[in-house]
Amino acid sequence: MEKAENIGHWILWVSAVCYGLHSVWRAKYDVDFPDFLVENSAFGQRDRADFEWETWLFNALLAAPFCLANFMVASFLPSWKLLQIWRVTCSCAFLLYVIGPVSLLVLAQTALFHALTVITSRRAFSWATCLLALIYLNSVTYEPMLDESNSYLMGLVQSWVLMRNMSYCLDVQEKRAKASLIQALAHALYLPLLFSGPVVMYDEYLQEENTPRPAGLTKMRLMPLLIGMCRYLFWGFVLHLWLHLIYSAALSQMVWHLQYLPIGTMYAIVYCLGQFFMLKYSVIYGLAGTLARAEGIPTKEPPKCIARIHLYSDMWRHFDPGLYTFLNRQLIHPFLIIGFLIKTFILKILIQARLSNIF
Repeated sequence: MEKAENIGHWILWVSAVCYGLHSVWRAKYDVDFPDFLVENSAFGQRDRADFEWETWLFNALLAAPFCLANFMVASFLPSWKLLQIWRVTCSCAFLLYVIGPVSLLVLAQTALFHALTVITSRRAFSWATCLLALIYLNSVTYEPMLDESNSYLMGLVQSWVLMRNMSYCLDVQEKRAKASLIQALAHALYLPLLFSGPVVMYDEYLQEENTPRPAGLTKMRLMPLLIGMCRYLFWGFVLHLWLHLIYSAALSQMVWHLQYLPIGTMYAIVYCLGQFFMLKYSVIYGLAGTLARAEGIPTKEPPKCIARIHLYSDMWRHFDPGLYTFLNRQLIHPFLIIGFLIKTFILKILIQARLSNIF
């Protein structure tokens, strides 16, 4: 009986999803999309309303030759130090090619956090510097020097580098790793993860140094790379097809039209937005993570399908495990400890005050 119920639930769930997709697909014929579609000779019109996906796709195509060169040369480098220098060189070449000299500010940013680890071992200074850097990143604009696309990319790169700088700073200050400027730069600017993620902690990045690596382009190195690339390129094709058939992102931008849609179609649009978000990050994190693992850098698994997650706590834990690890280790646990100490201190004061009153 339980098996029959599960099959029945599965059929109902799949039927509801198919009906929702059909309703969103049908809704595009009732709407005029002024600026959210682009013509494509192969498949017709395509939804381009998701700015994040469009930007990543454009920059990923620009970064592909640099990532290939980085991987090919790194496979033959015998020295760990040479490998770090080569990675920094590749990333700087990409940034100079795409953005220009202003992009090298990320080198100064990483050097600043390295100097912080040399000067002090207090994590409070690291957090204060990080908060000041966040305020700066949210207030500065590069548009006088760069166009809108490159200005966005510059801010994106600086934000990802800032997170890795924080990981480096705190791991060194907590004695999980030793301070090294070249390793900090290689970790912060590692090209496949430079503007996309997933998050790799500094001590996790250093695991590559102690992991035996096959020299050259061996079968052991290439087969997982090819399988992973084929897997996520397939999902990238599915995503591209999605944008030609289901204009969920464009529909979500047209707030004035949503009020005229049936409530079931509106629910379906929200579901499609969630699934598109999951697929998008599966492709982004999957391709970057596959390339990183081929070089010996451990990365977390790509996002779990959100249709199979029913608790928000599980969503937070399984959608982006790298970010979850970073926040859990560097933010949540330290502040919980501080909160516990403050709570204990206040409780002691209250008890002492009460005892004084009794006396």
